[in-house]
Amino acid sequence: PNTTFDTIRGNIQTRLQKMEQQGFDGVIFSLAGIKRMNWEVAYEVLDFITPAPGQGVVACTSLQNNEEINEVLKKINDQETEYCTQIERQFLQTLEGGCSAPIGAFVQKTEENLFEFSGGIVSLDGKKSLQIQEKMVGDRHRG
Repeated sequence: PNTTFDTIRGNIQTRLQKMEQQGFDGVIFSLAGIKRMNWEVAYEVLDFITPAPGQGVVACTSLQNNEEINEVLKKINDQETEYCTQIERQFLQTLEGGCSAPIGAFVQKTEENLFEFSGGIVSLDGKKSLQIQEKMVGDRHRG
């Protein structure tokens, strides 16, 4: 409730520059993005924030009737990631949220055939939130 958030756009360099120029206390990034750039940036992991559904997932798509490309995509698809992402997106759809809704969901495999789900929704003013965590048995091959 005591924090002010604002939207900034641009690539990582632009956002870091805006943080300095506009006097922000911080900017939220995906750690994967910072690591991919191989930058030495001081950061703090905010493990109390549940990421948006599908955050950080790399996806490829093709026309349904392009059988050649679809066969290639099937071979490189990671079924575990697909399964986790489907659950995250189902959570978002169940809450009838979109890309700007303050809804988070994250699924990860913890053991063979056991997945952990974290989900949450926050009021627009940030004063109310509902978080859930559940372990579930899943079959990543069923989709």
